[in-house]
Amino acid sequence: MDTPATVKDSKNRDRATGLTLLDIVKRSLKAILIGLTVNDEFGIVTFSTRAKILFPMTRMTDDAKENSLRQVDGMRTEAMTHLWEGLRLAMTTMQIARKQMPREDINESIFVFTDGVPNDDYAAQGYVVRICL
Repeated sequence: MDTPATVKDSKNRDRATGLTLLDIVKRSLKAILIGLTVNDEFGIVTFSTRAKILFPMTRMTDDAKENSLRQVDGMRTEAMTHLWEGLRLAMTTMQIARKQMPREDINESIFVFTDGVPNDDYAAQGYVVRICL
């Protein structure tokens, strides 16, 4: 995620933006958070060498929104891109939240922000099979 974020110019050459991929992820998360209301729930799962819940599923009150924005600001690049473990923990977190805060007519979504290809050993086992275990 410390990889510089570049854009292509009209001659298809990479041009520096002065941002890293992590900077773009943080800005994207902040844009999502700003649009949330007290009727929304939000959580953050990060994934590196292992997945962890950075911010649990929480109703987005003003205080919760401020706290989640602080958590986003504190995000740092770590070691790996353990994508599938992060996705599994995100799905588990949503299942737990569904049991703790049951609601009708809910639209559940998982947004995945990553720097690229997962560098774990799941590819040989098959992604769909592995994530369902």
